[in-house]
Amino acid sequence: MQEHERRFNPEHLAKLDNPERRAMLPPEPLIAKLGVKGEVAVLDLGAGTGYFTLPIAQITDGTVYALDVEPKMLETIKNKAEEKGMENIRYVEGTLEQIPMEDATIDRVVASLVLHETEP
Repeated sequence: MQEHERRFNPEHLAKLDNPERRAMLPPEPLIAKLGVKGEVAVLDLGAGTGYFTLPIAQITDGTVYALDVEPKMLETIKNKAEEKGMENIRYVEGTLEQIPMEDATIDRVVASLVLHETEP
């Protein structure tokens, strides 16, 4: 994957999970509006540390796809999911510009604070 200056530096991943961010932007109200209960497949674009991926995976019986360009981010989510016994998350390495998934696979998409990282 080609890097560019817009991409989030994974060395700063603690910023994504800090309590101040969670207080300013709690994921639960947005997730409640998505209607992800039951067999709903969800794609989390730029999944980062699993800020949305993990709580969505807890309430859906469907598959949650965590897409990130950075393997370190996907590994972070995987470790957290394994600690919680979550098995409905799939880890997808790829870019926002060319999502490596089949058409008609997803029912809902989350794109929180990532669109500024795309190539123009």
